[in-house]
Amino acid sequence: MWVFAENLFVGVVLGAISFILVLYYIRAALAGKKFTLRVLPAIEAISDGVDRAVETGRPIFVTTGIKSDIRSGTYSPMVMAGLNIAKYTAVLAAQRGAEIIFLTPPTEGLVPVFDALYKQSAVEAGRPEAYKRENVVYFGPEVMLWAVCAQDIINEKGAALYVDVGAWTSDADIAGHFAAMDNGAISIGGTCRYHHQGSIYISCDYPIIMDEMYAAAAYCSGDQLVIGTTVASDIIKLIIIAIMIIGTLLTAVGLPFHEWLTL
Repeated sequence: MWVFAENLFVGVVLGAISFILVLYYIRAALAGKKFTLRVLPAIEAISDGVDRAVETGRPIFVTTGIKSDIRSGTYSPMVMAGLNIAKYTAVLAAQRGAEIIFLTPPTEGLVPVFDALYKQSAVEAGRPEAYKRENVVYFGPEVMLWAVCAQDIINEKGAALYVDVGAWTSDADIAGHFAAMDNGAISIGGTCRYHHQGSIYISCDYPIIMDEMYAAAAYCSGDQLVIGTTVASDIIKLIIIAIMIIGTLLTAVGLPFHEWLTL
């Protein structure tokens, strides 16, 4: 009876519903069912930025946020989402003949990850010769050194598109975006770190808000399993919102909704 005594009953019920929904969408995806997601303006802008890079001859810069660390339980989901968007950008760049430069965050372990992603993107685009090892740049482990070096390379080469989606930290990430925008680039950024949402708004042309990042990453991946679980998570959110609205209305008319949840 501890589930009821500790007021976890609703959590258990919602957890069971979530499990059933996710399982259903996974099975449906494996069975060949196709799901669709709304394309966010930020993702549409990536295509525009790649075209701008081709027209102007200026490069595309991509990173996944300065807090990127695939070893962290907090940040690794954001990094994986950012990598999906980075790969989507890299494939478009290779297909259309635009130069792309990966600004590796101050995490040394991401250098081979970015390198492999870049190489795979060129192969998938049918242009393996588009891969250039020197375009995976690592500035070292210091955050502010990264900010200075990123601004320097962007100012030196110019920029047509700057994509920074993943695990943000304000100071360094903002520096990259401002340098890109000063050079006329389209700036796209996003993170699930809620206390950096203001930084995204002031430094990006196309902000990706909170867990919109995961929906954008699912769309960019093209993987029906990932897209299906994203659809399931949206349904779960709608259920929670519906419970909150119903509970607020019932409480407003004097009914003990909160007590019902603890029965």
